[in-house]
Amino acid sequence: TPTHIKGIANVRGLNYVVFDLATRFQVSNDLDYKFLLIIDSNEVKASLALTALPSTFKEEGKNISSEMNLIEDASLDISYIKGIIQHKESLIYYLDIIEMLKSDKAVVVPDSMITG
Repeated sequence: TPTHIKGIANVRGLNYVVFDLATRFQVSNDLDYKFLLIIDSNEVKASLALTALPSTFKEEGKNISSEMNLIEDASLDISYIKGIIQHKESLIYYLDIIEMLKSDKAVVVPDSMITG
């Protein structure tokens, strides 16, 4: 598996692949993860390893820039980055997380399908 896939978490009897987005986007490699954010959609069932719980806010579409030339590292796969948001004094990447997770090569096989 790719290095950004950290394993499998069993949450309330369901298995989820654990993704490390910091490693995926080469942001940092020495983080202390404390939380899992479960993504449970019709298309994807996965989890994201997090150092803190995310905060949420609403942003108007006109404030989301699609100028990808702001990203300096051309070696990164930016096809999942749909925009960049200037929020207060921070730049926030607007990701299509479902598409990113769907394209990764990790599949959780239910225990009922494994024959010993």
